[in-house]
Amino acid sequence: MIADNGLNSAVWSTSLHFTRPGAQTVTARAVDAAGNRSALSNADVITAYGC
Repeated sequence: MIADNGLNSAVWSTSLHFTRPGAQTVTARAVDAAGNRSALSNADVITAYGC
């Protein structure tokens, strides 16, 4: 989960953990305090590497 602390809403960060190496498709969805959900973001492809 990513939370906006209200100080700088343009900066976001999180850690992603994948179950397998290779190309992974990632999307995001915002949920406000009232529980309203946004549409999914455009998909981005991230390459995961095994540790």
